[in-house]
Amino acid sequence: SSHLKTLDISLYDTKITNECLKILSESFSGNQPCSLETLKIYLGQNSHISGPGFEKLFIENSFLLKKLKHLTLNIENTKIPQTSLRKFKQFLKENPTNLEELLIDTDSNAKVEDLVKQIMDIIS
Repeated sequence: SSHLKTLDISLYDTKITNECLKILSESFSGNQPCSLETLKIYLGQNSHISGPGFEKLFIENSFLLKKLKHLTLNIENTKIPQTSLRKFKQFLKENPTNLEELLIDTDSNAKVEDLVKQIMDIIS
């Protein structure tokens, strides 16, 4: 909806799929009026989410990231590969956004945690 400012999809036991992320991405594409400023999304503990869904929402849909001011992601124990996170990092480096706050929760994988820290440092 064009008047929606905050979307919180952070219920712990959601069964969001890559197809759900595709639909969400299409809902906030450049062709749609958008006033969304805050997005909280819990993808953690979800084996249905992988790189393509994540990339569709956060890399291929540059319009969404240009509008958001606050983004909170939980990607603990997902199948989102480091390559998708690297693409996200590169996208943020190359494209101006309105992001003022970016929080990413992840599992205790040291390589992923280091990559997430690098991503968050771009915004701070």
